Amino acid sequence: MTRLSPRTAATALPRKPCVRRSRLAGISLLELMVTMAVLAIAAAAAQPMLGSLFDSLGNDMARALGSSLQLARSEAIKRASRATVCKSSDGERCSAAGSWGQGWIVFHDGNHNGSREAGENIIQVRQALPQRWRISGNSSVAQYVSFQADGSPTLVSGAFQAGTFTVCRLAGANAQAKLLVMSATGRLRVQGAAVQSCA
Repeated sequence: MTRLSPRTAATALPRKPCVRRSRLAGISLLELMVTMAVLAIAAAAAQPMLGSLFDSLGNDMARALGSSLQLARSEAIKRASRATVCKSSDGERCSAAGSWGQGWIVFHDGNHNGSREAGENIIQVRQALPQRWRISGNSSVAQYVSFQADGSPTLVSGAFQAGTFTVCRLAGANAQAKLLVMSATGRLRVQGAAVQSCA
């Protein structure tokens, strides 16, 4: 009797035919429902995080403007000379149009006119806010804030200056906002609010 080597024995055995199973591509209704449920849960969980992110960014931007106002006030007192904060798109001159979101400068206002002239020293430059964010001031602080040597905010006309800045993200109606409120003494506070529009 002839003995077959293991290799030969393996090839000598009859092979079973290969059966291929085909599966239709796609997903079942149950898989789709489970996926939608997971997405809904993830969206609900992300909502508080987005809210706290807005709070954080809004607070940071309000504080950035607030710190510039405090810097101008302290410089006015230290140098016994008027210091002003104004909107500026180029970091050199005050802007008559647009919001505070374009950026701002702090400078020594030697001629007390609320606008930077050649030769007036720039103390600080703040760049524009990220896209879709805006800071606007109500009528008395729409263009500039100026501090006299005693630290009081005063318009170039000599009237006291107080007002509110609104920090918000460009959105539809009923947008969330942060308010930076400046009193007639120059004291600042930040508070949350809802605004009808941040357009």
